[in-house]
Amino acid sequence: WDSKNNEFIHETGKMQIWPHQKRIFEHILALNKDGKFPYETVLFSCVKKSGKTTIGAAVAAWFADQSYPGTEIYVLANDLEQAEGSMMKDIKFDAREKGCSDDVIHKYDIQYPNGTTIQVLSSQYTSAAGGQQALTLFDELWGYQTEKAQRLYEEMTPIPTEKLSLRVVVTYAGFEGESQLLWDLYER
Repeated sequence: WDSKNNEFIHETGKMQIWPHQKRIFEHILALNKDGKFPYETVLFSCVKKSGKTTIGAAVAAWFADQSYPGTEIYVLANDLEQAEGSMMKDIKFDAREKGCSDDVIHKYDIQYPNGTTIQVLSSQYTSAAGGQQALTLFDELWGYQTEKAQRLYEEMTPIPTEKLSLRVVVTYAGFEGESQLLWDLYER
């Protein structure tokens, strides 16, 4: 994120965001007087092909830069291939741009020199148990329709004892009646 020029930088170039989007992200990513984010869960929903996944990747890259050493960041999607796909591709591009070598950038994770990790997780909620996640990024939550997906979402809840803890959901609306999880978020 280049705040001076109001744009996200990713492997295909620069993606400029609208002024209202800048205000939204400046608000949700600013710490309050207690040193916490103003919200535990952020739902960013836009129409298809509007850059939601790239914005999610930019949030992960920003969080990795701004957070403390040893931060755990997780990228989750409907399946491992989707999670490892475009969002991680953009995050890996950013890591290379910031000097990370290919020996710390792997297919399913990035191990930053300061101990911070960004890792892709599959829809197996049991593999998420015991994590100390500071940031979780859910891509296309409309596809979370099973009990297993619901459990994964619940397992990856923000942790109140983490210095910084945030859950970000980037998705389009999906279809009414498909994802109770997403519908519940909209109603909340």
